[in-house]
Amino acid sequence: MQLKRDTDFALRILFCLKQNHDKKDAEGPEGLTLTEIAKQTGVPKLAAGRICDCLQARGMIRLSGDREYTEKEYSSTEELLTFSLLDIVEAVEGTGQLFAVFNRNSSMYRS
Repeated sequence: MQLKRDTDFALRILFCLKQNHDKKDAEGPEGLTLTEIAKQTGVPKLAAGRICDCLQARGMIRLSGDREYTEKEYSSTEELLTFSLLDIVEAVEGTGQLFAVFNRNSSMYRS
């Protein structure tokens, strides 16, 4: 199985946000802006925004700041570690036929 580049980017973003969540103190910022995420992960800012929106829609991360004149801030959710790699892949790449090889009803196994 080959994963898309966006899945790699999503994993980097999730690790970054989880690390930020774990080390923040009471005085620290709640989330990271897209600029900070892009800088820390090496993910292009445009791609980071698109991927963060996908991960937010699945409840893996949350939008912690989105004021009219400031940049969006994202943070890790408490439930982040309950998600599997498959959940992350599906959030970014879609459900499609990614794991059809494991489905005995697929055309691959029909005689």
